[in-house]
Amino acid sequence: MTALAVIGRSNSPLFVRTFGSDEAGELALHFSLHSALDEVEARVAGTGQRAGPRDSYIGLLYPTEEQACYGYLTNTQVKFVLVVAGSDARDARDGDVKAFFKQLHGLYADAVRSPLHTPDGAIASPRFSAAVEQLVATAGW
Repeated sequence: MTALAVIGRSNSPLFVRTFGSDEAGELALHFSLHSALDEVEARVAGTGQRAGPRDSYIGLLYPTEEQACYGYLTNTQVKFVLVVAGSDARDARDGDVKAFFKQLHGLYADAVRSPLHTPDGAIASPRFSAAVEQLVATAGW
């Protein structure tokens, strides 16, 4: 089970999706996404981190027995949060997650470049959604 969120500069959700979960699992994953967002904010505020080409990947935000939460901050202060749950959480390697976020960042950049996209608006592109679904499937989470 996996959950992914793209959160705007003003902490508004731009894209939130869960993969491979039932209704109860989906609720737990959404809660973890929100908790992880608090951790992203705390780490960025605590270190004074500003995302750039070298430090966009925040890394493992917090692990639990059944989940691992990861964060990424773009240079425009848009946050990506990934929650990997179940046995997949133990299989997720830091290098793989970092590569996943870099690919997601490319997909995000393509989606917001569209003239039909409203700045800081929800990403409603079916093409983006399908590409993210393919990316998650390729990652095996």
